Amino acid sequence: MKKHFNKFHTNTCHEHEQATSVASLEPSASKQPKMSQFVVSTNPVQKEQFDKDVGRFFFANNISFRAVESPYFKKLVKSLHPGYEPPNRQKLGDQILNNVFSEQQEIARKRLSGKMVTMNVDGWTNCNNESLVCCSVQFADQVYLLETFEMGAERHTAENLTQLSLKAIKYAEESYECTVVALTTDNAENMTKMRRLVAKKIDSLIHVGCVAHQFNLLAKDLTPKQIINKITVIAKLFKNSHVPHGLLAKKEGSTKPVIPSEVRWNTSVKLLKWYIRNWNLLRQVTNENPDVFANGNSNTVKKYISDLALYHQVEEGTKVLEPIAIAVDKVQGDNVTLADALQIWKELLNNYRELGAEGREWLSSAEYRYDMSVDGVFFAAHALHPKIIHFGQILNGIAGTLPMIGSSLLSITWFPPYQRRLATGISVCSQQFGFAISFIVGPFLVPEPKNLTSIAPYKPVNIEEIQLWTEVYLLLQVICVLIVFVSIVLYFPSKPPIPPSPVANLTRASFLEGLLCLTINSHFWLFATVFVLFPGFFYTYLSLLSVVLKDILPEKTCALLGFYATMAGSIAGVFISKLSDKIGHLKHILIVLGVIGFGSFLIFSSVIYFFSITENLISAFI
Repeated sequence: MKKHFNKFHTNTCHEHEQATSVASLEPSASKQPKMSQFVVSTNPVQKEQFDKDVGRFFFANNISFRAVESPYFKKLVKSLHPGYEPPNRQKLGDQILNNVFSEQQEIARKRLSGKMVTMNVDGWTNCNNESLVCCSVQFADQVYLLETFEMGAERHTAENLTQLSLKAIKYAEESYECTVVALTTDNAENMTKMRRLVAKKIDSLIHVGCVAHQFNLLAKDLTPKQIINKITVIAKLFKNSHVPHGLLAKKEGSTKPVIPSEVRWNTSVKLLKWYIRNWNLLRQVTNENPDVFANGNSNTVKKYISDLALYHQVEEGTKVLEPIAIAVDKVQGDNVTLADALQIWKELLNNYRELGAEGREWLSSAEYRYDMSVDGVFFAAHALHPKIIHFGQILNGIAGTLPMIGSSLLSITWFPPYQRRLATGISVCSQQFGFAISFIVGPFLVPEPKNLTSIAPYKPVNIEEIQLWTEVYLLLQVICVLIVFVSIVLYFPSKPPIPPSPVANLTRASFLEGLLCLTINSHFWLFATVFVLFPGFFYTYLSLLSVVLKDILPEKTCALLGFYATMAGSIAGVFISKLSDKIGHLKHILIVLGVIGFGSFLIFSSVIYFFSITENLISAFI
């Protein structure tokens, strides 16, 4: 074998040794795995963010800080992210709490800066018998905690609450750069007096009591206390005693008892409704199990349930309290305004009025609470409610048909055919001229509110001055209209001595006949729809120009822009009217004007969008 191997396989052996040695010198084709591939690590930035997220979860849900050290919580965290070690309770309640609070405070500052807000004040005693007063501010549908004061041995007098409220208002305007324009509290005597004292210090402050709390006080005024006490005894027995509770629960259709509470509104009416719904079942339970309801409190409950007069009294009490419960639920809804609250009050009063003599006593109590709750601010808010404004705009549009129709009627009656378009254009554009003048006269005659963005809360807004000049402005408008009206009545003839065209001398149909003909004319509705849409969008947009551009241009600059735009449109309208009289082709002219108008609005809206995007980018960069 040795001779055979040396003779025939010597080269093969050498080749194998060389290949092995070369292979040992070259690096491996596959990389060696690293430990990091088998470990989920957490860097310091991630650790800080995870700690904050854990803290927000504990703070927002009012969870005890000890739970963060629970082995089950740690196991949960490890299963989600093995490389993260949650903080202990000391760090959670100290460093993380302070960091999260600072971040939330900065977020609130950015959202509230330059805004007008409402401050809410409420006081109570907690479970540790500590007297607290909490102040928060509200903007739109967001509420931000402002300050919590520990009263200690001091009483919740109106004078003490006034000092705390003024301190909170000053803190809000200095720290959050917002303006407190309204103050709301409950309707306790000390709170009501406090609102008045604060309003004396800040003349411009709007102060109102909580409407829902006023409804709750009305419910207390009308609640039949003896009946509530008897039904409460019944409810407690079937809730707290396991045998009666089990017997009732076996009955199909039964519901759980409701125990009334002072701090949970509407629980009294819910108790009465529970009794009415379960009354037959309660009677069955007591009659089928006489041994259970034979002695003591159980026997008293059986007598109450068997009392038919008590059942009718419960029905009567439900009739009194249920409208109030509905009103409370409505007024506590999201985005309810003062105007909505006034409407809810009106609905409640009308409900009692419809009951006639039966509801007279209830109506008297409701009117007393209504007078305590509602003041001029509610009526002002109701007048400015979008529904009311839309109704007013409809009336304004109806009144506007007369001058719009008058332009066409005058041109037909007084001018020959080749001058009618120019005459109509001048008449319509003269109305636009008056509209343009309002852009100048209004903002420059009526002064702007002062100190609305000042952090000094004790300088009153110039309300009386604004009100005076607004009345002067409206009076000037009335005088101008009155002069034109009197001049037309005294001088203006109904038609010229010689008709300018045969059409002007035609006998016209009566108003009702003409209205009937227009109603069944499809072409009229087509033209009316087009005419309503274009001016409707244009005038609405133009009247809100200062609101649209409030973040880009000051109010007086917006007024000048509206003036120049309206004047340019008026002059162009007269020119195009004259041009159409000469060359005709009215349809083509309207198409060209429509395209130009669309393009102009598109460019204008794009410029506004560009400025808003640029401002947001600059703010984000800064």
